Amino acid sequence: MEITLTADKATFFSMSPLPKRLNLTLRKKFPPYGLRKVETIFNKKGFQVHISEPMSIKEGIIGLYVNDPFGMTEISRAIHEIFGEPPLQVTSFMELSAMFSRKKDEGQNIRVIVGGPGAWEFAMMGVPWVNTVVLGEAETLSICDIFKGGKVVKTRRAKEEEFVPITKPSSSPDVEISRKRRRIPLNVIEQEIKVQLRKHSGINLITDDILLWGEQLKPLLSLAKIGKKVTFSQISSERFSEDLVKTIKEELNLNQNNWRSPVLASNGCVLRSVPDVIKILNRHFIYPIMFVKEEMAEEALQFKAIVVPIPSTENYFEVLYKVWLAEKKLLKIPFSSLIDVILQKAKETRGEYLRKLNIRRLGSLNLVTIILEGFINSIRLRTS
Repeated sequence: MEITLTADKATFFSMSPLPKRLNLTLRKKFPPYGLRKVETIFNKKGFQVHISEPMSIKEGIIGLYVNDPFGMTEISRAIHEIFGEPPLQVTSFMELSAMFSRKKDEGQNIRVIVGGPGAWEFAMMGVPWVNTVVLGEAETLSICDIFKGGKVVKTRRAKEEEFVPITKPSSSPDVEISRKRRRIPLNVIEQEIKVQLRKHSGINLITDDILLWGEQLKPLLSLAKIGKKVTFSQISSERFSEDLVKTIKEELNLNQNNWRSPVLASNGCVLRSVPDVIKILNRHFIYPIMFVKEEMAEEALQFKAIVVPIPSTENYFEVLYKVWLAEKKLLKIPFSSLIDVILQKAKETRGEYLRKLNIRRLGSLNLVTIILEGFINSIRLRTS
């Protein structure tokens, strides 16, 4: 059986989430990590699999990988509020959706199976050209699920021995080390690190909580350090241990010039439930990304962190400007004075300036786009 794997253009080429009118991102050479993972899984199951750019899709069975197609995540909603338009992956998906609808209307023989971190959005929206929505893990997806299952198929959780390493590099040097409280086998991680280092100099560890590794954290980081730099996507207050945080600091040689900024996951309000956790992280040169309600953003600035205020009032752009002035000292983005001007004008116009800004018409100011993309990507949640 032959399956073609693809994604919308923005996801496939790992483009910035900035809206289309502000987006000048260069396409990445390799497909995203999620597509590489599914490619390996399906190949092991005996399928004939190939990854194809979305514009090259023809007839047959299509596996569509999605992250946030309808812009339902917090970061996507924030980008929409700031710029007055949805992120690029949303408009990119709309274009892909129109293409699939046209193919179906023309009677072309295609069967579309949707999976990935954003598949849950399809289960809520209902899209006529989609045959099957897979909620769960591709490792346990069967042929019966594809052809005999209902519109929405839920797969079981994969067992440790069912995890497999990617065999080709992805666009970013991602390596999954845990999934929903399960640790990926160390031998799988080691193989993926070697694959990614063929084309990348460093490694990004994808995890819902790096502290899940407990006493095995040191050998994990020692293994990952064969790359020049090791980053990790998320840390949690749920099983917090200062000893483990100290291990991260020592293994990655963290200091004020070499710090890390994973997303801080916390149940409930971050600032009221884990202020001591943030202080400990700061002492060990971990400056977390924190998504907070707009009205709590100023309070969050007492910590060293990348604070992402979630819009809720007409004062949002005043809050955003204040947060930026504090955070730019930490981020040290080149030519940040340009963002000062842009966000100050956004504050003065209650966001209207950003909603009308069109970098594509300002040829000499394309640098602004590069800086904005750097800022947005620095606060972007990573997904595998």
